[in-house]
Amino acid sequence: RDNLLNPTRGIVLSGELDHSNTALISTESFFKLLLEGRHYYALWEKVILASRLTVGGIQPYAGSDSVPSNVRFFAGGPGSIRGYAPNRVGPLDSQDRPIGGDSLLVGSVELRFPISGDLGGVVFVDAGNVYSGSPAYDLGDLRVGVGPGIRYNTPIGPFRLDFGVAVNPRSGDPFGRLDFSIGQAF
Repeated sequence: RDNLLNPTRGIVLSGELDHSNTALISTESFFKLLLEGRHYYALWEKVILASRLTVGGIQPYAGSDSVPSNVRFFAGGPGSIRGYAPNRVGPLDSQDRPIGGDSLLVGSVELRFPISGDLGGVVFVDAGNVYSGSPAYDLGDLRVGVGPGIRYNTPIGPFRLDFGVAVNPRSGDPFGRLDFSIGQAF
């Protein structure tokens, strides 16, 4: 990518592999893989089409049938699926609290454009979910968030304000969320 804080063109591919084994003083044995691709493309001089796809899976083995909660995947909020509260996309326990899952699928498309000087705007679509059980992805069960945002460019990266609308919320989820953050969503 051409800029670490506010890219306008390029590709970023990243991966993460974690392993835990009961022979290594762990309570569970599992493999965890997380892959992410990001693409930035200038449609016109300062109009940028940015996209991201993140896929992850956790597989217990050697007699383990679960993974610790701090290892599970979570989604929702300003860094993943805007319009939903942080960590509220995916499995919930009987008291409606997020418990995370073993599979993650999140994708985003964002159109970034200048408004005036250091002020810019975006429109975005985020979609994804977290699934329990062995790695499996159900495209028919994606949570979708859409909305506009404003960016103000600073030397430490853009300040951003996004209003995400939850397109297909679960019962009890709010209509949408207003989130403030520093840096691009991806």
